[in-house]
Amino acid sequence: MNNAGPQSLAHKIAIFIAKYRALIVLFLFIFVLRIPSLVEPHRYADEEIYLTLGQAVRKGLVLYRDIHDNKPPLLYLVAAVAGSLFWFRFILLVFHTFGVIFFWKLAELLFDKNRVAVFIATAVFGVFSTLPTLEGNIANGENFMIVPAIIGFFLFYRFLTVPSTNHRPLIPFSIGLSFAVSFLFKIPILFDFFSLLLFWCFFVEPSFRVRVLVRRMLSLPFLAMVSGFVLPVLLSIAYYSWLGAFEPYVSAALLQNVGYVSSWRSGGEGVFTNPLIWRGAVVLGVTVFLFLFSSKLSMAVRFVSLWAVFSMYGALLSSRPYPHYLLEPLAAAVFLITLVYSERFFLVRLLAAMLFTLLLLAYIENRFWYYPTFPYYRNFIRYATGRIGWDGYLDSFGVRRNYLISSYITQHTFASDRIFVWGTEPSIYALSERLPVGRYAVSYHIFDFRAFDETIIAIQESPPPYIIVIEDLDRFTQLKSYLVKYYILETTIEGASLYRRLPDTQAQVGH
Repeated sequence: MNNAGPQSLAHKIAIFIAKYRALIVLFLFIFVLRIPSLVEPHRYADEEIYLTLGQAVRKGLVLYRDIHDNKPPLLYLVAAVAGSLFWFRFILLVFHTFGVIFFWKLAELLFDKNRVAVFIATAVFGVFSTLPTLEGNIANGENFMIVPAIIGFFLFYRFLTVPSTNHRPLIPFSIGLSFAVSFLFKIPILFDFFSLLLFWCFFVEPSFRVRVLVRRMLSLPFLAMVSGFVLPVLLSIAYYSWLGAFEPYVSAALLQNVGYVSSWRSGGEGVFTNPLIWRGAVVLGVTVFLFLFSSKLSMAVRFVSLWAVFSMYGALLSSRPYPHYLLEPLAAAVFLITLVYSERFFLVRLLAAMLFTLLLLAYIENRFWYYPTFPYYRNFIRYATGRIGWDGYLDSFGVRRNYLISSYITQHTFASDRIFVWGTEPSIYALSERLPVGRYAVSYHIFDFRAFDETIIAIQESPPPYIIVIEDLDRFTQLKSYLVKYYILETTIEGASLYRRLPDTQAQVGH
């Protein structure tokens, strides 16, 4: 009798392992793929910006008001909790695990528990959202953003298809809340959420009658979903307003993204040559096609197709070629491919062929960059097996200089000191655990926001003991003049110039 409890527990564990054996094996494989990301050096500028702003949060600075970047706050808050690159990547690993679990659960609903289809779809998503090919190994906004969005899509589709959930009022609110969390990681997920609302209004009960549309829009689930999305966003605005950062928060995290998404497109575009316009026309065309043929398409196909086209629009919003943007439409694209093989109807295949043609054309037109995958893992294996040392591993990423500079700064300054780096190497701040003077951690932000005057004033008011110059000083003439008067070139490290602040008496006498 004494062994009944342990035997019962062991039996339950054995049943659980047998039931989810394939998913457990997949998790182990994904974990192995992520091991290099946990030990690789500081080398990716975006991550280093997040870690620098996270460091600022830990030291009491207010985001947007005291230190700047142009994304919503959750990414920086996660970086603040992490405190280091390892833990930042580890949190991403945990996040990604939840994303794969809810992808699996959504796949079970979409494919009516077809175990082969569920496993293949989940494996493809899990692996491709991990590999360097789409920068799945980087703790970037999209990598975090897609997880609560997948949870939201799962809750939504289960609400539609599982009768026992239809009368739980908190579920629609939770759906909106999931997308609000995504939005507070990165803004383009708004288009995925819009596809969900559009599906609720037009595709659950396909009808274009105004009375039906109004009824759907005034229904409790619709209002709850919208409320669940809007309230956290409003609370974030209220919070930063309370901290005295209303204008910089709204401007940087929300409004400046309008300029950000257009900054890579050439000027002088007309209405019909603007990619946002003609891509929007394509999205409208696909939406109309889905509506007209709703009666001939299963709910799963309508749901995934609408999701796919809107998420791709979000991924292409900025016309920038960064592969991690493609993480946004990845889940929908994988579901769409799997549905083609599971349903095998001509109209479904025609729709899938049309959508994938559009996606391929968008990929080619946008000229997304490609990051090699096999060399990445080969390089890690060389390091792990001792064929190259740490310095060689740093050199393989081209970042040894930043480690040398950070070590020098750490040895020659106090923890409370600030420094200034003229260049795009925010890892120097993150590695040395020194904050930047002024609000900007990279030079391109100073260029983008014409912040030369603001930055030089900040340097004059709080002169840093060291200024590191990596980019051409002729592009920042005020800084060049200031260095001549008040700083001396102390050393150079692999092309980077480290200027030390002169004592006030020397500065006055010398100049």
